[in-house]
Amino acid sequence: MGRYSKEADASKSAKACGSDLRVHFKNTSETAAAIRGKTLAKAKAYLEAVIDHKRCVPFLHFNGGVGRTAQAKNEGNKIGQGRWPKKSCEFILGLLNNAESNAEVKGLDVDSLVVTHVQVNQAQRGRRRTYRAHGRINAYMSSPCHIELIVTEKGEAVQAEGDGRPRKLSKLRTTETVKPSPATAYLKSGVRHRSGGSIVALNMPARTTRRSRGHLIVRANELNKWAGRSFDDQCDPNPFDEETAKVLLRVITARSVKLLLVQLQELDLFQAQWFNNYAAEHPPTEGDKFISELFNAKGTVVTDPNTQTNHSIDPQNLAHRLLQIRDDMAKKATLDLPAFTERCNTQVLRTHLERNTFISGGADANDGKYKARRGYFRPPTGR
Repeated sequence: MGRYSKEADASKSAKACGSDLRVHFKNTSETAAAIRGKTLAKAKAYLEAVIDHKRCVPFLHFNGGVGRTAQAKNEGNKIGQGRWPKKSCEFILGLLNNAESNAEVKGLDVDSLVVTHVQVNQAQRGRRRTYRAHGRINAYMSSPCHIELIVTEKGEAVQAEGDGRPRKLSKLRTTETVKPSPATAYLKSGVRHRSGGSIVALNMPARTTRRSRGHLIVRANELNKWAGRSFDDQCDPNPFDEETAKVLLRVITARSVKLLLVQLQELDLFQAQWFNNYAAEHPPTEGDKFISELFNAKGTVVTDPNTQTNHSIDPQNLAHRLLQIRDDMAKKATLDLPAFTERCNTQVLRTHLERNTFISGGADANDGKYKARRGYFRPPTGR
């Protein structure tokens, strides 16, 4: 394990680092600065969005010769300089996955992990040569880097204990309780006032009102929904999507168990029999709980009574194979599921239209079944 420039509580944090990585130092440094302070889920979603060119990395420090894009302003860069460093995002995304795995081994809550420390240092430059005109040779150097990051479990906010004494208010806060004058009441009625080249929203407390030249203040209200929010709306967690993903993961786990059982029946019947008995006692539809209990299961040795051959049962190996199969099935499902859903929706609509569409001059035009089904036809009643 390498040395880290910052130490953290080992019981509430996980680390990951990479040395002499063949990726540009400047691009990686700006990418690391963009995810610093984000939650683990938001950081991974942000990097994946950058790889897909849906969002960009704002370049604030190493911005010489960097072009401008409208996406950079959404990330907080007023100048608008930004890039899409795909290779840097892939390297940092791999380290985030490594840190997430280390946190799971420690038993930390992955959903509450925050990237509290990420640092990129220059590594020893690689030396190559390039051949120029007139027999000259120039240096052709690379700029690798070292990356280290720490994810920490975010603690819950605890209310401070009060000493019972009333809180001392400042002069600005005490003046808010005084009955306003007619002029002040007019200014606080929501009218915008232009003074000295600045626009000030005057329906706000006096302590937050500033009239410096060229300064604009917008107060957060029910109409201004973007005030005080980040630009990570696409990455905000959705409870409905999370529950859907959990249900889908349990189904994929059960299918992975069935596929692994078929493979074991072709390779080793003793392991297949043991795994079948284990799946009968532990339902595979429990998903992660099933795999966790499989990791904790103790191995055994089974002797073949006919050949006197020992067959070792390794539950940890089976759990690793199950994780790999589940990962492959999930990747394939994400690719095939949209097209399959579209075909099913089309088939349902086609069936509905065929059942409820009246064709003039058709075979069933005069039998009355369609009109009776749609409520247009009433059979005659006997008198």
